[in-house]
Amino acid sequence: MVVVPEIFGGLKAIVMSGLLDRDTLRDLYQLRLMLEIGMADFVFRNKNEEIIRKLEEIVACEVELERQLIRTEDDDAREIAEKLRDVDIQFHSTLFETTANKSLMDFQYLLRHLFSLYAPRAKKDFHSHTIVTHVGLFNLLRNGTADAFRMAMRLH
Repeated sequence: MVVVPEIFGGLKAIVMSGLLDRDTLRDLYQLRLMLEIGMADFVFRNKNEEIIRKLEEIVACEVELERQLIRTEDDDAREIAEKLRDVDIQFHSTLFETTANKSLMDFQYLLRHLFSLYAPRAKKDFHSHTIVTHVGLFNLLRNGTADAFRMAMRLH
């Protein structure tokens, strides 16, 4: 019996080592952005009511956490920011899963692990550079086109 090796097995060992420098981390984050922009057609082709409901729940949770973050004292902000980071990861992971591309999902698993290690952003700058939010992306996924979604991902 032939065993097919994990396509990103070597990269997994490197990511899990914790030895990546800032430039490599930046490159991996940029690679994720490139992939997300390019996967719009696959996401649109494979979206269904279950995916839409799942993303709707994620976005609603994120909106509530952002409201809490605005109202909270700085001492409690870190915990909420960590939850927001997790919700952000869930949103993007769901998009990758929607492509139904096993290699892409395996790669996202590595990225999800990598980005979950980052300390959450401070209260004052959470999403401060975001032009298009997850709410906007969700609305385009539900009612828009793949081209509009792709453009919004560029601005996200």
